[in-house]
Amino acid sequence: MEKKYGTKNMRKFLRHELDGYLRGRAGEVRHEPPITLVENEPYVWYQKGSLVFYALSDYIGEDTLNAALKGLLDKWRFKGPPYPDTRDLVAALREKTPADLQYLVTDMFERITLYDNKVESATVTETPDHKWKVHMVVNAKKMYADGDGKETLQPLHDLIEVGVMSGAKDKEEPIEVRKLWLTQEKTPVDFVVDKRPDRAGIDPLSKLIDRNPEDNLMDVEKK
Repeated sequence: MEKKYGTKNMRKFLRHELDGYLRGRAGEVRHEPPITLVENEPYVWYQKGSLVFYALSDYIGEDTLNAALKGLLDKWRFKGPPYPDTRDLVAALREKTPADLQYLVTDMFERITLYDNKVESATVTETPDHKWKVHMVVNAKKMYADGDGKETLQPLHDLIEVGVMSGAKDKEEPIEVRKLWLTQEKTPVDFVVDKRPDRAGIDPLSKLIDRNPEDNLMDVEKK
């Protein structure tokens, strides 16, 4: 989809899937499972599934993810019972995921992980050489939820995107986006870019499962 329709439309799709997943879990009358234990919860295998596979592909690389899936298929093709299950899928993903990103497999597939990311402030200043210096302060929190919705705040050591964008709200296109290791709730971030940005924030392309993505970006204020 991204190759055919572009990053901007992919972002719309991810937001649509995020909304579907959040509505699905809000209406759950039994017990929400992680992906590895999903049975009859389509909002988990469809909506959450598309979100986490896209995010994992972005983090470890599309070719690496495809190699993991190919390895799983090659190992089990034409074999009878016992058949592979989600444990074998997770093992294949772990085999190809770098050590510092193993937490992604745990968070995406074995746990119910929710973020509360937001940008607190964003200002821009024109430099003497006619570039634009952006200073923002982002706030990041990560929670694990159990199947009944109880959430527990987790220590943060996560690779999360921050970026500056051009365009009006919901029509932004990235000027520069980078992944940073965030280890505390509040983090100042600086960018110097060639184009005057309109908006800035955290997880600007909505790749993580955030209960309120509306506060991830804000208009930059010129100083």
